[in-house]
Amino acid sequence: MSNQIILWSMLTMSWLTLFFMKKEDIRRYMPVNLLTIVTGILILEIGNTFQWWVVKETAFPFQNFSNLYSLDPIVAMWLMKFLYGHFRLYLGVNAIMNVVFVYGALDYFYQSRGVFQFVGITPFLTFLIVTVRGILLYGYQMWQEGIFAKSKSIRFSTNLQPAVSKPLQDKKEKRSQDEE
Repeated sequence: MSNQIILWSMLTMSWLTLFFMKKEDIRRYMPVNLLTIVTGILILEIGNTFQWWVVKETAFPFQNFSNLYSLDPIVAMWLMKFLYGHFRLYLGVNAIMNVVFVYGALDYFYQSRGVFQFVGITPFLTFLIVTVRGILLYGYQMWQEGIFAKSKSIRFSTNLQPAVSKPLQDKKEKRSQDEE
């Protein structure tokens, strides 16, 4: 199987899993998804600048590693959905998944297929970087939960109408108001 098929299947298959998530949960955890993409791009750019690794192949036409747009943000959303509110459990599961990702995917699978290669950094330091990012994402979700004020009523309605929609007053009513 070619690398392009593998990279594109990971990109599409991961996003298709969102059909199994409730719309409310998608709305709730989408900011974490976006922050995961942004921090991933920053980490990748810093790593490229300091020559920590080399990305040899991407999902055409993307310039960045396709995990930034597929597995990373989607896995972050699913982790938040199931583990948000249980920090220790989140930290443990996130650490296990990071070990599998760094040592299994990056160091073994992608490197053997010629997609990715570590150059000036060890896999352990990469594991520490993505684990710190996971803690940052959890803190960001905590902040996101607190910035929105929860209303007690579900619907809010007023009887305010624009002036154009008000009925015209009769001349008699206007005179009686003027006399008062």
